[in-house]
Amino acid sequence: MKFSLVLATLGRTDEVARFLVSLHAQDYRNFELIVVDQNDDDRLVPLMAMYGEKMQIRHLRSAARGASRARNTGLSLAKGDVIAFPDDDCWYPDGLLTQVAAVLQQHQELDGITGRFTDPTLVPRAAG
Repeated sequence: MKFSLVLATLGRTDEVARFLVSLHAQDYRNFELIVVDQNDDDRLVPLMAMYGEKMQIRHLRSAARGASRARNTGLSLAKGDVIAFPDDDCWYPDGLLTQVAAVLQQHQELDGITGRFTDPTLVPRAAG
């Protein structure tokens, strides 16, 4: 099972770097990351170059603004069996992709699953 992770981003660098660190640490490696970059500058180019050597990343520039537009652009290029839309200020805990793959393999009747938002101390938070 291959994951396509579509990350829409605007105005964030440190947060994207933290996500890339967490993604690189995943033990499940069958994924592609599609970064739809809506920045007017090249702030993400060094990160994309550094992590592009470590994992499959497709970096797209998009002048059209908006998370939905960016996600739709990335979705049109996704080749995975499972599509996810991580926010540009999130990160994945160790083993997350392995856990999601296991749930989806054990429960093939599911069309999707969702997670919950937590803060760094893992306290659940409301979306928004």
